[in-house]
Amino acid sequence: MIPIDLSAIIEKGLAGDKRAPDGLLHASSDLTGSLRHSQLRFVGAPERPRSLVDDIRLRTGTMWHSYINELLARNGVPYMAEVNLTPWMPTGWSGTADWLFWHPEYEGFVLGDLKTSKGEAIKWKERDGMSEEHLWQLSAYWHALIEAGFPMLDHFAVMYLPLNNVYKEDDPEPTIIESKPLSSDRVYERMNERYEACVEYEIETNNENCLVNDKLAPIMERVQKLVWDYKAKHWNVVLVPHWLSDFCPYPNELCDCSEQGTTKVGQWKFDLERDLVYEQRKGYEEYEPEVKPTLSEIKRRMK
Repeated sequence: MIPIDLSAIIEKGLAGDKRAPDGLLHASSDLTGSLRHSQLRFVGAPERPRSLVDDIRLRTGTMWHSYINELLARNGVPYMAEVNLTPWMPTGWSGTADWLFWHPEYEGFVLGDLKTSKGEAIKWKERDGMSEEHLWQLSAYWHALIEAGFPMLDHFAVMYLPLNNVYKEDDPEPTIIESKPLSSDRVYERMNERYEACVEYEIETNNENCLVNDKLAPIMERVQKLVWDYKAKHWNVVLVPHWLSDFCPYPNELCDCSEQGTTKVGQWKFDLERDLVYEQRKGYEEYEPEVKPTLSEIKRRMK
């Protein structure tokens, strides 16, 4: 009965919100993860059409930023939002800080950021701290704020906002995770290295008129993951594509990181004395285990 194509209007609007290439790397997406993706994005390589669901998910995060900013203003909270830090970042980089709050007791600014998250991921953030990519992103922002002359406190924080609840008995709540910034030497070294790699790739691409060349970084290496084998009653250690591979926007001829597949390289199992022992899979002895069952996981499986 609706006399308009509402879905088409939404889809067109979301497509119009996409950020146009600006020739810069972004601290929110290019400091960690796939250098190959960053290089391809840097030269404006063609991408696969993004699904409407992906666009809706991205827009959801943007709307939450706007809504919380309205709440802060409505409650009279003094803060700065969407602080453009590009002029104080290393050459070729850009970034925008979500929030700056003045802390009257310690007489300094606190850098804050908002991230939406799967509900089931909240407990891992509380246990392991903020995600690596967020630690690097905020470290870059923090040092840019120092360069801009802001008196910054030596901690920053990310609020993780859960968007769903998978386990009814474990209702996730918004959580704030704090951390200290990484050193400026470490942050600037990575930023300069990745920017130089992108510039070198751009030059080679223009020279050869080809997007796949010797300067294009390899696809992301797979990462180790624990998988409980219900039949054998032990944990398999498997190599799986990096989680960012699920969001690879490029066609397979440019990047096939999502097609790597899964490979078992070993297993954690109990010996006769109920001690945890690692066994390497034959032919995969070069892989040392990087993941191991936690004490709580061991207790749960031993019941």
